[in-house]
Amino acid sequence: KSQPVKLRDGRLILPLRPGLQECDIAWYQDTGLSTITRSPVINLGAEAVNADVSIKMPKSRWILWVTGPRFGPAVLFWSYLLVVIIAAVALGRYSSTPLNTLQWILLGIGLTQISPLMAITVVGWFILMGVREKNPFDEKALLFNCAQLLIFLVTVVALWCLYVAVRNGLLGIPDMQISGNGSSNFLLHWTQDRIQANMPELLVVSLPMYVFRVLMLFWALWLAYSLLKWLKWGWECFGTGGFWKTVKIRRKKNPPPPPVPTLEKVD
Repeated sequence: KSQPVKLRDGRLILPLRPGLQECDIAWYQDTGLSTITRSPVINLGAEAVNADVSIKMPKSRWILWVTGPRFGPAVLFWSYLLVVIIAAVALGRYSSTPLNTLQWILLGIGLTQISPLMAITVVGWFILMGVREKNPFDEKALLFNCAQLLIFLVTVVALWCLYVAVRNGLLGIPDMQISGNGSSNFLLHWTQDRIQANMPELLVVSLPMYVFRVLMLFWALWLAYSLLKWLKWGWECFGTGGFWKTVKIRRKKNPPPPPVPTLEKVD
């Protein structure tokens, strides 16, 4: 049954009777959300086991970091971003593309909002165009035409991947890769098997969602400006040695028929 909350000097008096009981304690605490949000300090007054704590974050917040018990969520985005930056530095040394190291890093940051396969497709387009510029396949017309068709298909797919990255950044939910103990982008769940008296203390670092939107807007404007130069470079690579070659089909000539034997008259 429902009972009013009875507080005495910051302590809640809970009437119990012998036997198994289930008690739900609910209250409202007007704290608001800030950049650093901490869970309230709750002392149970005795040791406990299987302490579960969940935080439901509103969709208006961009979660950057979380801390709490070991068995809980983790923001895996930052380790993924580190791998992206290392790959960008390595690609910056590749001389066959017009992108420098900083441009690769900026491109990689925006591509974190799409799947790794889609990001690899965009990177592969730059590498493919660099290879195309150095290898025009002049000797074989059929191989040249097949390479041109492949480049065209990869270009269409890469542009679609960039469109998805811009759409997810401006309209979607930031993919911070939050996982662990059934957690997701807006539900954080921790579990601690044994506690002394205090419930686990949690910390969530977040920013308003519009900060992410503004950052992605600047990235999208930079991408649109840079894409004009990259597509011009790609067109020049695509046209190296021509755009299409006529395949000459040689027909085998039939050998001449053998001579017809003639009969000679003998006197």
